[in-house]
Amino acid sequence: MSEETSLVVALPAGGGGAGMFAQLRKALPAGTGLVVPDLPGRGRRTRAPRELTVPGLAAELAAELEPRIAGRPYAVFATCFSTIVGLELVWQLLERGLPPTRALLVSGRQPPDVAPAFEALDKLSDEEVLDGMRRFWPPELDWESMPAALHAILLRQTRRDNELGLKYVHEPRGPLPVPVIAYQGTDDPGVTVPELSDWGAHTSVSFTLRLVPGGHYFYMTHTDRLAGELGALLADRAQDDRVS
Repeated sequence: MSEETSLVVALPAGGGGAGMFAQLRKALPAGTGLVVPDLPGRGRRTRAPRELTVPGLAAELAAELEPRIAGRPYAVFATCFSTIVGLELVWQLLERGLPPTRALLVSGRQPPDVAPAFEALDKLSDEEVLDGMRRFWPPELDWESMPAALHAILLRQTRRDNELGLKYVHEPRGPLPVPVIAYQGTDDPGVTVPELSDWGAHTSVSFTLRLVPGGHYFYMTHTDRLAGELGALLADRAQDDRVS
């Protein structure tokens, strides 16, 4: 195993966990590690208090991650629901005096100042919630062949994430002093290019919009471009183009 010289912090879509980034982990260059912090309802946060807020969670994650990212380049990739966590996390890391992330990479959702409110899933049946997830699931990964136990885990975690999202109130801090890169899966039914472009207002450095093959979960099935760009960012070889 090669020594870890750089790090990707990956924050999953609603209901997800580390398994969603298994292909990305494999595709990253040697020496680039990947960490997926536990969100409420998973791992060490299985019993996280219901009172926990997104800013409170981000503060916990920043303290957790500090020893691992100190002294090495890192990037933050957040998708869909977790874009609100990623945005807060980057601010928390800066406020702790840590070096800035090489970039905040986002996908699947507009920035919180313009995004629609999260739908209250407590008003939906389990079947309705699972049907909503199935709509976005990659066709290459057969949803129907998944064990019922895995569906149950995704359902439980999705409802927990939804509680966090419903309580979140975005407090503007101005643009981040780091680059922001937004990824649009060309088959993603959940967000449009103009909507993702609104992330450009959240950086004072540079904004890049990437169109990539795949859907909402493109990083599970079409990982090469994302992995390559992360490797370039962390090796300080990022291309200077802004839209491609």
